[in-house]
Amino acid sequence: GELIIMRERLTIVDAPTVVGGWVGPFGAPQDFALPGLLLEVKAIRPTAASIAISSVAQLDVASDVKLYLAVVTLASLQGEAADTFSVSNLVSQLRSSLSTFPIASTEFEARLRRAGYDDSAAYESFRFRTDAIRYYRVRHDFPKIARSQIPDGILDARYDLSRAMCDPFEVALEDGLGDS
Repeated sequence: GELIIMRERLTIVDAPTVVGGWVGPFGAPQDFALPGLLLEVKAIRPTAASIAISSVAQLDVASDVKLYLAVVTLASLQGEAADTFSVSNLVSQLRSSLSTFPIASTEFEARLRRAGYDDSAAYESFRFRTDAIRYYRVRHDFPKIARSQIPDGILDARYDLSRAMCDPFEVALEDGLGDS
């Protein structure tokens, strides 16, 4: 999911900013920290009724920060249809897009390694199709667990977020994403 969002962001934001903003491989609470906004990325199946949130920090930030939940719906498929890709294909596309930006390209490779990616054949064997990418603005009234709601002694929590409950918070890509 993060690589799909990176590919999309590269059409809107300059390569050094997008690659430098990919902080997920470093264990940051959100996957991207771009100028003026944070993005938490989740990949789900088309039939998923919920979105897994693996830490309270992922959707809990200061009220003055623009935080978006990017949900990438991926269908897992067999065969090589025209609209399918493997993780290896996606990485190759990103490498090609970054080839004219040597510093960003080098940084991308370092972050791929940090995320645990290598060029093994295992990443070629599974094929996917992107069915949808939806962005949700995470505001104070977004359905989430905030650190302030957790009793003392509980260090963190994982929870499942209802997809349907996110619908009122959906925004179009133009609604502030990528603005400085």
